Amino acid sequence: MFDTKRTFIAIEVPSSISDTLSPVLFQIRGVQLHPTKNFHITIKFIGDTPVESVAQLESLMGFVGSNFKPFSLSFSHLKVIESRLRLIIKNPEMVAHIRETFEHNLKKINLYHEDLIPFEPHITLGKVPRDFQPPRLGFDFSKVNFPVNEIGLYETIRGQTAAEFVPLKKVILKGK
Repeated sequence: MFDTKRTFIAIEVPSSISDTLSPVLFQIRGVQLHPTKNFHITIKFIGDTPVESVAQLESLMGFVGSNFKPFSLSFSHLKVIESRLRLIIKNPEMVAHIRETFEHNLKKINLYHEDLIPFEPHITLGKVPRDFQPPRLGFDFSKVNFPVNEIGLYETIRGQTAAEFVPLKKVILKGK
């Protein structure tokens, strides 16, 4: 059996943004919220990665970081997909472009796989019942924004109550 790490590439959501969102999210009944320390925007889920391939991913992170400059993200609305409450990104173009660059290069190192769900950048906020409908909250998510200056390669460590996302490598976006 191969030694693997369950990996993904993501943008970490700053704690200041989690602190802004928390009071609004706690108003929503019927949601089993994820810990705010786990809030992130997945760029690409890689999955079970052979340990010996992690160095290739770290190198790819450096390449991408040197080719993209910092940008800002804001949010749009709540949406439910597969019993998960998501906060959708309003301006996903740069995240999509970074993702395409990763996918192109993951194919070259045989770590690419097709996703089961169409890509729509978001934060997964928590679990909800299958028939859950996001409520109208009277909160303008589009006014919540933050600068993205780095991206990270993370390993998922499954816990008994919640997963832990351990950074393996973070890179600063410093493209021209």
